[in-house]
Amino acid sequence: MSILAFILFLFLGLILHIYGGKMVIIKSSIAVKKLVCGYIICCLMFLCFVGCNPILIGGGLWAYSRFLKAPVENSKVVKDDPFADNHD
Repeated sequence: MSILAFILFLFLGLILHIYGGKMVIIKSSIAVKKLVCGYIICCLMFLCFVGCNPILIGGGLWAYSRFLKAPVENSKVVKDDPFADNHD
């Protein structure tokens, strides 16, 4: 049952990710690294909160969606910077 909940949690995170318009915008490798890091943190938070209050899991999803906003803003800045490819 917890495996099903884990898959559902990942699916909800992906829905937040896609409908936030973040999948289309992220082109910078730095932003992708932050995205992968955030997703791993999200999964670890879920594993810590399994069996705990569902409000904590909802808080984890909210924190993950907040975390994704920084890479998107950075990718917009990097995308407009002509020297961005040389920095990574």
